[in-house]
Amino acid sequence: MDLKGILEVVREQRHDFINHLQVISGYLQLQKQEIAHDYIQKISGLLREQGKIFCLKIPEVTTVLLVEQKKARDYGIEVIFDIQDDLANCSTSGDVIGTLLETVFYVIISYLASFGLANGRLEVSLVWERKRCIWRFCFAKPAAREIPALVHQQINLFRQRLALYKGEVTLTEKKEEGCITVII
Repeated sequence: MDLKGILEVVREQRHDFINHLQVISGYLQLQKQEIAHDYIQKISGLLREQGKIFCLKIPEVTTVLLVEQKKARDYGIEVIFDIQDDLANCSTSGDVIGTLLETVFYVIISYLASFGLANGRLEVSLVWERKRCIWRFCFAKPAAREIPALVHQQINLFRQRLALYKGEVTLTEKKEEGCITVII
């Protein structure tokens, strides 16, 4: 477990929380209650979305998602989560899933960061179908650039590791989007 990483996440969240309170306080001091209310609604929505991560039944996965989201933000990559399952039925150990997810995040963040992309975006979804967890990692790629052979090699190594747990991984590539699907 990445304790240093989770501590950085907590520090960042504390910093953001203090900033949000200062913004709200500023609006209220300026007698702009409606703008303060709208700001509170916006922040509440963001916190509700992130709350889905905290509801996951596998703490190692929660930790990886929070830490990797921060790492991505450090490179200017926004991570959007669409969590549709709490992993309560997942029989694979948390350590295994956590390590596998770290690998996928590493591959994608390294790929996107290699272009120095500001405002990059990574959409991560989780669903439970046919008694298996399906993770999808979709990201915009620079126009007309193929995903390099090194990424394909990393995915092939990942596929071999995942096979030990009867899992699958695919990398699909369209003109301006790449998607990695992990089934475990």
